[in-house]
Amino acid sequence: CMTFGGTPPDWIAAFPRRPVEAAATVLYEAWEDLVRRNAPGFQPKDREDRLTAKLKFYCDALGPERGLLGSWSAENKVGVLDIESGEIIWQKRTDISFHWNDDDQTLVFVFEFKKVSHTSGSRKAYLGDDGMGRFVEGYYSQAETAAAMVALLTSPEDKIVPQIQLSLSDGSYESKLRQRKNGSSLLITQPSQLLELAAFDTDHDRSDGRPPIRLAHIFLGWHAP
Repeated sequence: CMTFGGTPPDWIAAFPRRPVEAAATVLYEAWEDLVRRNAPGFQPKDREDRLTAKLKFYCDALGPERGLLGSWSAENKVGVLDIESGEIIWQKRTDISFHWNDDDQTLVFVFEFKKVSHTSGSRKAYLGDDGMGRFVEGYYSQAETAAAMVALLTSPEDKIVPQIQLSLSDGSYESKLRQRKNGSSLLITQPSQLLELAAFDTDHDRSDGRPPIRLAHIFLGWHAP
């Protein structure tokens, strides 16, 4: 177990943790139920985008049963338009996002999913440009200060999670992912200060003058038979 982080940043005190925690709980319950049912159409070999779409559909159904306030979207397009030329400068798609608002705040909380196996290449994808890098480069959650990376583990957890945690705590990706140290001068904060479901948090500076972002890291998998 890694050492604990320091005092939460000031913005966390204002972060609407309760609705996000409720959304994460619904997502976890939906995942666990689908895995428990062991349906042929929800297996580790299934494509990542199909798994996340199915999970989102189940969250849609389960959320109202759990009294969840807010809504879900999948494959939500984000991008920038050049209004002079009418051309799209860039566009990306997020996996699953949870949308919530009250009289004071509006929130879009992104859950970005990556299938991860025991191989080093798979772990690098989670840590790379098409994984965590999507938040660091500012494409995802541009106006938000928090989001979640969700690893879908297709190999035993002990073959994957410790290696990812080590890579994020020993400085290997500190420069590439623009990691910020917490109040205890550590690169990861454990336990998570964002989500009870998450194993730990990491903080990152971002490009284009975007505010820093905190990522909660969630690990979900299929139970061994």
